Amino acid sequence: MGSIDYSNVTFTWTGTDDVTPTAQLVYSYILESYDTSWSDWTSNTSMAYNNLPNGNYTFKVKAKDQADNIDPTPAERAFTVFVGGNLPPIANFTYTPENPVVNQTITFNASNSSDPDGFIVKYVWNFGDSSAGEGKVVTPSYSSPADYIVTLNVIDDEGAKNTTSREVKVKEEAKPRVSIYKQTFTIPLKVGEYGLGFNASWFVTLYNTTTYEVLAERTQRTGGSCLSQVRRDGGRRGKNIRNATR
Repeated sequence: MGSIDYSNVTFTWTGTDDVTPTAQLVYSYILESYDTSWSDWTSNTSMAYNNLPNGNYTFKVKAKDQADNIDPTPAERAFTVFVGGNLPPIANFTYTPENPVVNQTITFNASNSSDPDGFIVKYVWNFGDSSAGEGKVVTPSYSSPADYIVTLNVIDDEGAKNTTSREVKVKEEAKPRVSIYKQTFTIPLKVGEYGLGFNASWFVTLYNTTTYEVLAERTQRTGGSCLSQVRRDGGRRGKNIRNATR
């Protein structure tokens, strides 16, 4: 709907259902930034608001069928009322990383907030854990896993305010699990004129099976030999046998 220059607004809607006839559906609605709670269920399909103060609003309406199934995605329409005077600012923010964990620094950035007819002079944050902050960009962290409601309040150069909130899910840090597998293999021996000998090498990688992060890598080499000496009777006997295993 965008910005309107009048303060009396009427909303109309309709609903459909695969089983319940349209005439039997009931509705609940709310005008955010004006109503304090959702309305009682009603069969009415319109609602009028008069003399709305200048500000940003979002109207939402949801339907319920005869089996008491409620629409999980209410229809909504955002708009701004501006009848002379100062237009309110628009609060908006992003945060990174998208999936934060406990004790990880989170960057909340309100650079996308704006004021259509002036400029924002103050950014006030509530992080949902009894802590707060100020500034366009803030970097808090959380000590416990939970779903936190982060609220940003912005104030423009003429004192008008606006608020927005987002849910931030903070999870426990993933515990690394390292698996080591024993590998058995056979080393072929080379028979030479004066004895036996072998050489072998292998590559070992240790990694976190949760994140697949490589923790360590190593190349291992080994070898061995069996020397011979000629006996007076023409036979051979082995000596200086060395085995190397890993």
